[in-house]
Amino acid sequence: MRPFPLLRKLGIAALVVLALAVSSSLAARVFAAGTAIVFVARAHLATPDDIFQDEVGPAGQFGSGLPKFAPGSKLMLRQDDGSLQTLVDGANPSAATGNLIDVQAPDVSFDGTKILFAGATTVDPRSAQYGWRLYEIGVNGSGFRKLPIPDRTFTSVPNNNAQGFDWGNAETYTWWNDLFPAYLADGRIVFASTRYPSRSHYDARHDYNLYIVNGDGSNLHRITTERGGLLHPTPLPNGQILFSRWWNNFNQPSSKGVYNRIDNRDTDRTLNDGTLIYANPDEQFNPAKGRLPDNFEIRDAPNAWHLHAVNPDGTDFHRFAFTPYAPWAREEDSGGDTYTAAQPALVFNNGTMYIAFTSQQDGTMVHSTQKTGIRVARPGADMLYANIGDAIAGLSYDKAWGQGKESPPYAIHPAGMPDGKILFSYTTGGDSALPTTGAYNDRVTGRRFDLQGSNLQYKLYTMNLDGSAKTELAANVGTADAMDAKVIAARTGWNAKSDSFTTNSNDDPREWNVPGDLLPNQYGWSQKTSANIQTATLHNPNIYANPPLALPFINNSPLPGSVTTAEVWIDANQFTGAFCYDYPGNPEPCDSFKEDVQVRAVKYTTVPVSARGGFTAQVPADVPAFVVLRGADGRAVDGWNRGYISIAQGNAYARPGQTVTCIGCHFGHFSGSILDPNEATAGWTNVAPYAKATASSEKNPDDQYQPFDPSRVNDRRGFVPIPAGGPPNPAEDDPSNQNFQDTETGWISVEQTDDNANGEWVQLKWTDPVKVKAIRLIGPPPTNGDWGGFGKGPQTTPYHITGGTLQMWLNGTQVGGSPLSVGQVEALADGGTQITLNQPTVLDRLRFTVNATAGYWHWETVAALNEIEVIGMDGDASPDGTVPTATPSHTPTVTRTPTVTNTPTITNTPTVTSTPDPCAGVKPKAPQLLAPAQDAKIKTLQVQLDWSDSNCAKKYKITVRLDSETGAVVIKKRRSASNYLTTPLTKNKKYAWQIVACNKNLCTASAWGRFKTSKNAQ
Repeated sequence: MRPFPLLRKLGIAALVVLALAVSSSLAARVFAAGTAIVFVARAHLATPDDIFQDEVGPAGQFGSGLPKFAPGSKLMLRQDDGSLQTLVDGANPSAATGNLIDVQAPDVSFDGTKILFAGATTVDPRSAQYGWRLYEIGVNGSGFRKLPIPDRTFTSVPNNNAQGFDWGNAETYTWWNDLFPAYLADGRIVFASTRYPSRSHYDARHDYNLYIVNGDGSNLHRITTERGGLLHPTPLPNGQILFSRWWNNFNQPSSKGVYNRIDNRDTDRTLNDGTLIYANPDEQFNPAKGRLPDNFEIRDAPNAWHLHAVNPDGTDFHRFAFTPYAPWAREEDSGGDTYTAAQPALVFNNGTMYIAFTSQQDGTMVHSTQKTGIRVARPGADMLYANIGDAIAGLSYDKAWGQGKESPPYAIHPAGMPDGKILFSYTTGGDSALPTTGAYNDRVTGRRFDLQGSNLQYKLYTMNLDGSAKTELAANVGTADAMDAKVIAARTGWNAKSDSFTTNSNDDPREWNVPGDLLPNQYGWSQKTSANIQTATLHNPNIYANPPLALPFINNSPLPGSVTTAEVWIDANQFTGAFCYDYPGNPEPCDSFKEDVQVRAVKYTTVPVSARGGFTAQVPADVPAFVVLRGADGRAVDGWNRGYISIAQGNAYARPGQTVTCIGCHFGHFSGSILDPNEATAGWTNVAPYAKATASSEKNPDDQYQPFDPSRVNDRRGFVPIPAGGPPNPAEDDPSNQNFQDTETGWISVEQTDDNANGEWVQLKWTDPVKVKAIRLIGPPPTNGDWGGFGKGPQTTPYHITGGTLQMWLNGTQVGGSPLSVGQVEALADGGTQITLNQPTVLDRLRFTVNATAGYWHWETVAALNEIEVIGMDGDASPDGTVPTATPSHTPTVTRTPTVTNTPTITNTPTVTSTPDPCAGVKPKAPQLLAPAQDAKIKTLQVQLDWSDSNCAKKYKITVRLDSETGAVVIKKRRSASNYLTTPLTKNKKYAWQIVACNKNLCTASAWGRFKTSKNAQ
């Protein structure tokens, strides 16, 4: 068998990255010998966060830690014998070390002789010296210098409001931070900075973008243009740069425009285009939420932390590792806090590269730097399933949500070690001897600042890749927190990437590539016009493209033929005002004031979308932008399974002169690996998900919970094998299922009394015709499979459909030479069974009829199918000629292509047992609802449901309804464990819930439980 291919696909911010396996020889050369460590003894007391005043976690890590200062911090070395040396003493600042009072984020040069870090000389924002800057020092303490990086060349920002008031712009935007520096293999330096004056939508944090500079301070230039945070850059062996991306954009497509937090009100309101915006008075943080005029609920605005990579010239911006926040987020990515990955670190272990990263169990990664845990991921979209493992150190998801506890231990800031272990900072519990309050008189201005801290102290630890063997590295730093540790060691064999795009973009807003003549109200202050802006090209050959079945993401592409235009929206900062103060006795200018982070994006252009889903647009280069898809009526396209309505809700950008090609691109700047890019470019994709599935019969059709209905055959889910080299699925408790990355059930017919399933059928019907060139039928696993039942019967025959017919119709007339004879239907692990048509055929209905089966499902003869894949396009579309159609022949080609995986080979002779199933015909006992308590008031939006185990139950069916037992269904799930953490619910709402325990065909329901979410639930 062969592995599922994972082929490259470019995107707005999208390129599927192959899992990076590093040879043993390279892994050995990644680090030379050396066990000395550089770290920061971060002073325990720090200035409060400017937004989250009660945050007392360690300063300078991510989110709320970034604006904080901890005066008295030290840059230190720990030798392999445990001895300590201070390189920079912020408690005793001196001119020899730049009068630094605070330090953070050290990085070690590739030859292991120098240390790059960020430092600060003042905590006072009124000082001209305010902000983090970059410094370098030798490992031996010599050669201290401030990097000679030029300051910003502009000194003011626009005041773009009709009243002409400054409204906080000068105070807000004229200072900046340079943070998280890292050496590249060619001697250049990458760092994160707020030099580009812009703020995020979420809580008005300054936006961090990536900059490149030579070691001598020359050729400083910005390589990204984001409205969020690009933090913690670190080089990859291939020359790219890995970093954590805080990704948020609160612009949402309304029916005919866009809306933002400016549309929030205390009560519901309807926009002119009919979009209903729900009441949402918390404007500072929460995005506006709503539904379209057809009652389609609009997906939440994105606000998540991802691991991304980019070339040093800013091109090839893509998600590098997929790190769902929890097991449920693998398939229920709401767009909110479903990915929480920061501080990535490379760990080389047994010839493979892993990424250790920091996650946070409150889900936000912004409000605090506590409640942290360290997790491990592998690169590539095909490893998404493998990256849902819980924290290996610190606060775990299981503890925070399963047990309802958020107490320490916490773990933060991992780093790889030469022996494949992880170095990190760790706190195990409170210490009442630690100071929690204090004060600092600023050395530069003399002003007094209050300081605060927690009763937790962070120390240095190491651990194995699986979290075992946690060992403290003794370092006597008093009450300070030992943070930001890195091994001092040389790295050899790493690649450097030269720049293909060398245009340097200006940070001065007046030089941004926004055309002031086209957009005079929003960007009239810009000195650029439509005649002289620098542009890039955005090309999407097929917006309808779906990922292959080998990557079981939620179907997330619009219905072929539904989109006629693509709109490009610009979301560069508009500088309408950062804040407003009312003055007694004066008119009230703040009554209608809205911060510039609340204004709506601006439409730049509209381009046509071809029948096969292609469009090309010229866009302003290095400007945050996103794309909205519209139908023939000018309204936002909606209604597919995942349901959001723009290509890239998170802002993206393109470099001047660059052509960014993106096939599909709906899954967070990523539409999954396209199995055949040429085929997708020609307009072909899997159109099965857009059909209505019906069947001749289904098992337990009157049971609303039963999981074997025909809709399972076109949901792009099923028993998907793990990729070659992939680890067992951490979400599966059943050992027989751990070699599958996804185990959704398929369609199963009613039990047959005559020991054959002849005549049973399943059908797909499209509202509008589709043009089809190939059909692939996917059977269930021959053994185990759905509920572990296939291959279990009076004989030991593995289950297969061994024969059937395929019929196709258009307007009631059979087409495509049907009926077509089909032989044995194989499982996805064996490639499935593909039927290639003589030529592309337009049809609106497809039916597969079973003629013969072999084997059993739990001693029953049934017809069973896991998935139908239909490669097609809209019926009115035509391939563009880059992919030839199949050569006509007298009979369609039917193939079964084996697929290689590392899963054990399924045996054709399952173990024979003559012992009847003790639960056969026995109803499970009704589950008892344990938590939440009846009529409980819940303070979290995700609610932990718990119930008693039930004898003879193989699965539990979970239903949560709004308001009452007969209310709208908000959650309908199936799982084998007797607990479930809900997806985020709505504040201040009542819910009813019930659990049904089932075995193969008998179910017993619990009583109904009730609970309510509080109005302040988080």
